[in-house]
Amino acid sequence: MADEDVGLPAAPGTGTAPDWYPVGGNTNDQAYWDGEKWTARRRWSGAGWTDVSVGTGQQPTSFAAPTYHSAAVMAQRFYAITTIVGAPIFMFVFAVIAVAALSSHSGRPVGIGAAVLTLLFGVVFSRMPYVAIVGADGSLTFKALLRAKVTTISRVSRIWWSQGARGGSWMFDFDGTSSQLGALGGSALARYLIAQNPGIDYPRGRLGL
Repeated sequence: MADEDVGLPAAPGTGTAPDWYPVGGNTNDQAYWDGEKWTARRRWSGAGWTDVSVGTGQQPTSFAAPTYHSAAVMAQRFYAITTIVGAPIFMFVFAVIAVAALSSHSGRPVGIGAAVLTLLFGVVFSRMPYVAIVGADGSLTFKALLRAKVTTISRVSRIWWSQGARGGSWMFDFDGTSSQLGALGGSALARYLIAQNPGIDYPRGRLGL
């Protein structure tokens, strides 16, 4: 059956968030659910999205109600290994230095400095996402100890690499903001998102895609 012959899925029912959803499990053929009805449709041509007429009086097909990644039964998690492992070690070392230095009067300035750095790094690391969770409904959550950012796969518009003095991380732009994930977990997440939504802007050379 040609793509043009594939009708829209049956209405998913109330409670389904407005978003783009794949038609017939094909992520390159998507329809927009506004919370009450299908209002738009688009197809990925390899160079960009092309609008497709939704049609009038179109009968629902036998396709199941949409999920963004219908094969995903459980949420998928992408971890920032450096943040999870490196941050506690880094803070522990500075805490040990602080305690050792504060035990002597002459080392008190060094100890105070190490203690302040430990607290500062603790605040910074606690705001850095240590895991990104992709739900079966297409939701995407970047979780840190002190906060979480929630969006959907279809709202990620750009993926890029941010290089720092001691390494880098992957950045994900969505809804006018962005979130980050470490090199290994971020790379895996980037590949996953691109496979689900080919329209995302990303550095092809770095990802090797």
